[in-house]
Amino acid sequence: MYQVRGSGLAVTGQAGSIGSKLAYSNPANILDGYRSRQGATPEQLAYYKMIFIMSGDLRYSILGPSIDGSQDDCSLLTGWLQGGAAEPAPLNRAFWAMGDGFVEDLVSEGDCQFALATDYLGVDLISPDYRLLSGNLDLTIDIRPTDVITSAAGAPFHGDRYGLRSTCLWGNDVLLRTATPSPNTAEASFYAPSNNRPGTQYLASVARTSRTASRPFLSLVDGWDIEHLTSVNDADTRGRLRYFAAVFANLFGSVSGCSISGTPLISLDVPSNDATLVNFMNVRNNPLVAGEARIHFGLAQADRVEVKVYDVSGRLVRNLADRQFPAGEHEILWDGLDNGGRRVARGVFFTRVRFTTSNFSAARKLTVLK
Repeated sequence: MYQVRGSGLAVTGQAGSIGSKLAYSNPANILDGYRSRQGATPEQLAYYKMIFIMSGDLRYSILGPSIDGSQDDCSLLTGWLQGGAAEPAPLNRAFWAMGDGFVEDLVSEGDCQFALATDYLGVDLISPDYRLLSGNLDLTIDIRPTDVITSAAGAPFHGDRYGLRSTCLWGNDVLLRTATPSPNTAEASFYAPSNNRPGTQYLASVARTSRTASRPFLSLVDGWDIEHLTSVNDADTRGRLRYFAAVFANLFGSVSGCSISGTPLISLDVPSNDATLVNFMNVRNNPLVAGEARIHFGLAQADRVEVKVYDVSGRLVRNLADRQFPAGEHEILWDGLDNGGRRVARGVFFTRVRFTTSNFSAARKLTVLK
């Protein structure tokens, strides 16, 4: 990993850039010797077979250059993609971008970024907001992959569906496949109403499924943020890991030296493949727009558990549990009321779980919007 970008809303919020070594620099400037050393040179990047960019909720200036910065991320990436091995040599390039503003940013930037999206990756943008376009206001929708991800009937992942959190706080990109300038691409997954309800499906992912002489690489572009991908109905996070396993096995499995082996017998949950054997905690139905927040935790062994909700100042808002629990998975509900039975104001809170005997402690941010 060459760099990490901050989550600021401005260009100045970044913490480095993958293309920083390709930024403009005046050799006559006394500061020329202090140029960035964080990014990669084209020669360094040539050693890598796969590149993943997970942009989170950023909506602009994800890849430079921009008006405010000359870091040429785009030229670095297009050069790397173009440098893939031609047939019959082993395939040695795969690119995966995931984020609910990635394509939105590339098509709005124009120039190199627009070409990267529409020509190299074969994707354009219909809408930056699935909820607005579809009118589907469900807090969790379905991701329905095609055979590009799930392979053919009878394969381990065939028929899979995944869940995707969908609220007004973020917009999942609705995509368009640009087959004319970019052949060998295909629809990889669709947004759809949950619970197999009928309704219009919208394109959520585009993949390059085989290489050509001019585009010697595979690619996948997902219009959502990794954090929001879950299982159907947001039941757990097992769908996220199963989706990754399916992509690596079926789409990127042909990349030389990068195939995975074995078939998962069950979908794996974060943080372990057996929640009854580890201590963990997460929060579901977050942000809390309607209904109840669900504090989900697992105990490796029986223990006394404290579950409490605090506001941002550290003041105790609600004591949800302080009692003995057996080993295994459990769920505590919070209806958004404080210890006095009053509804809390909208804002950010923190849910804390502590296991007395094992000394396990974890806290998660919980946003209340109802």
